[in-house]
Amino acid sequence: YLMLNGEEIAATNTLIGEAYLNGVGVEKDIVSARRWFEKGIAQSDPGSVFNMGYLYQKGIGVKADMKKALELMAQSCDSNYLRACETLGEIYYKGEDVDANVEETVRWYTQGTRLNGAKSHFYFSNYILLGYIDGDKSDALYNAKRAKELGYDPVACDWLQLKINGEMHE
Repeated sequence: YLMLNGEEIAATNTLIGEAYLNGVGVEKDIVSARRWFEKGIAQSDPGSVFNMGYLYQKGIGVKADMKKALELMAQSCDSNYLRACETLGEIYYKGEDVDANVEETVRWYTQGTRLNGAKSHFYFSNYILLGYIDGDKSDALYNAKRAKELGYDPVACDWLQLKINGEMHE
């Protein structure tokens, strides 16, 4: 793990745990991955909190528990971990092991926009167009452009901008 001025850097636990989870540079080992994530949780590392939520969501090395998964991911997002915010937005958008829920989708993608998430800006723009988020055409256009600047699918962003400007019809 990494040290800075004699202090262990908590985020290192996420990196090492993900290496074991995915078998990158080490043999895949779920038990070791969990151990590193649990160590990170003890140090309030939001990446480790998110990854434990992921393990509970997928039932990897633990009994699947969507309630526990959502709690951990929400805690991680509330600690400004973008990946957690966007994962929660997607879970509620797709209805993955939960009922699809527009309000929850908007809630998590809204937090993601505050953290400059490309996917969050893209979906935020769409939800403005659909009337689920207060905003006008310029707000929707800003978010679509921001999504593209941040690296979201440029074709999807260009299509969305055309749609916002009334130049594209379904």
